[in-house]
Amino acid sequence: MREFPKYLVSGLSIGVLLAATGCGGGGGSGGSGSADGGNTTPPPVTVPETTNADLALGGTVYLDEGVILNIQEGSGNKGASITAKSSGEPGAMVGVSRVVSSEFDIESTSLNRGDLTVPILVTLPVSASLVSTDADPMSFDVQVFNTDSGEWEWVDGWSFYDSDTQDVSFWTGHFSRYRVLHSEPSDRDNYERYRVNSSNFSVIYYESSAQIFGADSSYAPPTDAQWKPVGRGIDTSADISNYIEDLGEALEDSLAYYLGMTTSDGKKLFSAPAADDPLQAYVTYLPKKDSSGESKFGIMRIATSLDNYSEMTKTATHELAHVMSNQYYSVFGAAYNRWFFEATADLWTSRALKMNRDEQRLFFSRLMSTYLKVPLNASDEGSYYAAADFLYWLEKETGKSIAADVVAADYAKDLTGLNTLLTSATTDLSDYYTEYVLQASMGKHDLNVPLVERVKALDQYTAGSIEKVDVRHLSAHGFGLRGNFDVDTLLVVSTEDADVKTFSYLTSGLPVSDVADYKEAELNQESTIVIENFGKKGTATANNTFYQIAINATLADSDDISYTFESYVLVPPLMQLSEGGVDFTSGVEYAAGQAPLLGFNVYLSGQKLNAGLLPPDSHDFKHASIHTGSDVTVTVVDKKGNEWPKVNSVVATNWEMLVDLSASADDIIRCSRSESSVSQISSAWIPITVDSDGKVRFSHDWVGAYNGKQQLHIEGTGTYVDEKLRVSGRWTLDESVSMVLGSVVGYQRSNVGSFTLGGHFTLGTFLHDRSENSAEADASYTVYGYDWIDNEYVAADPVNYTCNNQHPVIDITDFRQK
Repeated sequence: MREFPKYLVSGLSIGVLLAATGCGGGGGSGGSGSADGGNTTPPPVTVPETTNADLALGGTVYLDEGVILNIQEGSGNKGASITAKSSGEPGAMVGVSRVVSSEFDIESTSLNRGDLTVPILVTLPVSASLVSTDADPMSFDVQVFNTDSGEWEWVDGWSFYDSDTQDVSFWTGHFSRYRVLHSEPSDRDNYERYRVNSSNFSVIYYESSAQIFGADSSYAPPTDAQWKPVGRGIDTSADISNYIEDLGEALEDSLAYYLGMTTSDGKKLFSAPAADDPLQAYVTYLPKKDSSGESKFGIMRIATSLDNYSEMTKTATHELAHVMSNQYYSVFGAAYNRWFFEATADLWTSRALKMNRDEQRLFFSRLMSTYLKVPLNASDEGSYYAAADFLYWLEKETGKSIAADVVAADYAKDLTGLNTLLTSATTDLSDYYTEYVLQASMGKHDLNVPLVERVKALDQYTAGSIEKVDVRHLSAHGFGLRGNFDVDTLLVVSTEDADVKTFSYLTSGLPVSDVADYKEAELNQESTIVIENFGKKGTATANNTFYQIAINATLADSDDISYTFESYVLVPPLMQLSEGGVDFTSGVEYAAGQAPLLGFNVYLSGQKLNAGLLPPDSHDFKHASIHTGSDVTVTVVDKKGNEWPKVNSVVATNWEMLVDLSASADDIIRCSRSESSVSQISSAWIPITVDSDGKVRFSHDWVGAYNGKQQLHIEGTGTYVDEKLRVSGRWTLDESVSMVLGSVVGYQRSNVGSFTLGGHFTLGTFLHDRSENSAEADASYTVYGYDWIDNEYVAADPVNYTCNNQHPVIDITDFRQK
C-alpha cells in the first residue's frame, strides 16, 4: 500500500497560476437550481451605458460597475451591444458560503443562447471588506439568476480570485445576472489544513476539531465511520482520513490509464508529472448542487460530499483528464475548445473505468438538455458533456483514436483539427455529424437523443402550421405533427427558403430499413415532402405522427441559418350529389397566413369533367352526366400541384372487332365458365340489343363485388356486312384493378397480374348465332388471346370453350386497336 505521510502546513496559500491551465469539471450541475440561494431581485439602481463588441475580432471590453469582458477572437460571427448594471448589497449567507459582490446584470439584446461558440471571460469586482487579502483563490464561485425559476444557480466551470485587483473571473457562454460567493473556513471555524503526498499527487484538505465530537463539517471529508461502508476500504494510516486515502488511490489508478494512452499511430499521448512537481488536488466544500469536482489551472478541486467510491473514481478520472490535457492547452486554449475538453474527459473516464455500454450511455447523458440543439462546439454545459457520445461514435465508425489524435495534433481549434483528421475524398466532419444526428434522433443509435420536443396536433380546425426554425452550425432542430382526422389525408411539408443545408424526415408508417432512407437532401422551393393517408382516426398511433428534423452540418458559425417550414394537410372535400351537379366544400381551416389551396377538380368514374381547375372559392359544379348514384369524386389541388384524394385514372382504348357469322342473327349467346377467377365480378355478360335495322348496340359496367366500385366500362355498336358482324367501340379500365376479370371480357389465362392495357388479355364477348337448329346442339367457341408487344397486339394461342345446350357460337377472327 502507498504511504500518505501527513503533516500540518501553516499558512498554506496557492496563488493564481496564470501560466498554468485547467478546465471546469464534469461534476458541476450546469444549471441545477439551488433553493438556498434566495430569490432577491432588487431593481437596478443605475442606467448602464451600451458598449459594442465585435465577437469575431475579440478584445477586452470595459463596462459600467467595474465589469470587464475578455472576448477571444472568433467567439461568434456578429457584433453585440452589451450593458452592465449592479444592484443589491453583498454579505448574505448561502449555506456556508458568503455573497461577496453586488448582483451584476450583463445583457445583450442581440445574442441568443448558443451564439457564443467560445466562452467569454467575465471579471466582477468583490467587496474588499468581506474578503481577506490572503484568501484562497480556489474558494470562489459564481451564481447566475434563473429568471424562469426565480432561483440562483451555480455557474459550472472555472472561477478564480486575484488578490491584487480583488476581483473574480469566470467563463460563461451567455449573459445574465451574476454574483460572487466565497466558500472558505476561517480561523474561528476551528479548521486545520493538511497535505498528504503520494507518488504523483499532493492532496490538500481541511479537518475540524468539531469532528472529534461527532459533528459533520462542510469543509472536511467524512469520518472513517461514515465513509467505510461506501468506500474502497483503504486504511493504511490512522492519521489519514480513509476518504483521502481512497482518493489518492483513485487518482493514481486514473493516472496509470492516462499514461498508457496512445494515438492511432501508437505514440504516447501524455507524460508523467515531474517527481518534484506533484499534481495538486484540493478536497473541500463545493457549494454547487450535486457538484463532485472541477479543475482550475491544472489544480483539481474535489468535493467532500461524494456518495461512494464509484462517484469518487468518476470524479477523479474526469478531473485528471483536464489536468493531463493541460500538457497541450493554454488556459485560453482550453476555454476556446471547452466542448472538446469536456467531451474527451467524459469519453476517457468511461474507458478508464471500463464502463459497459449501458453505464456509458447513462454517464454521457446525465447532462444533455441542449445537446444537438446548440452547436456541437458551443460553450453550453447542457451539451458539451454529452458530446462524448459523438466522439465515441466517431471512433467506432473510423476505428481510430480520434480524440487522442486531435489533442496530440494541438490545433488552435479542435473542431478544425477534427475535420482535418476526418476529411477524405468522399467524406468530412459534416457528413459524419449528419449521419450521427440522424441515427441518434431516430433510434438507430442507442443514445437516442430526444430532438423532437414538441408535437403539434392537426385536425380539421387546425389543418396547417408554419414553423420558423433557427438552426445554427453543427446543430439540429426537430418537431412533430400528429394527425387526427376522420378520413385519409395528404400531408404536405415544404419551404420557400433556398438555403436549407440538410433536411430529413421520418414517419413510422414508412417501411424504413436504413437511416439513409429518411434523408431529403437540399430541401428548397422545388422539393416537397408528401405523406399519403396521414393521420386517420382508428389507425395505429405510430402512423399518425410525422417527425421532421432539420440539420445544419456546416462547420462555421457564419453559416447559421434561419428558415421557415410550412406544413398542411389536404382533406377530401365534403360533397353532396344531385341530378346534374355536385355541391362541395373543403371542410377544413388552416393556420393564419396559410392559403395552400389552388382549386378543385371533379371526376366521374375516373374521368375528369371540368376543363380547367375550379377556383378555390368554388362550391358546386354542374354537368348533365352527374346523377344521384354516380361515381363522383371531388379533389382538391394545392399550390405545389398535389391533388387529393387520389383518383384512379382510367385507360381508354378505341377498338373494333370483326366477327365471322355462320348462321342467322336470331339470338345472342351468353356463355361463361364457372371458375373462382371470375366469381369476384358481378354481371359478367354484356347485354346486346339488335335494332330493327340490324344494328347492334351495347354498353355495360363491371362492378367489383369486393369493393362495389366500377372496374371496367365497355360500349360499342356493330353492323352486319356480308354476313359478318363488324363491331367498334370504347372500353375504359380502372388502373386500380388488381383482380382477374371474367372470362367474357378480359379473362387472363395466366391468372397473374392486373387487367391493364399493356398486359396479356383475351376477349370473347360478342357471340352471335343465326343457326336454325342452334337449340339442339352443344355450342363451342374459340377465344383468341392477345399480348401488347412493340406497340401492337399479337395473337396468343386460342382457347376453345363449349357451351352445353346453348346455341353455336361465333369465332372471333379479328381484334385490333384502332
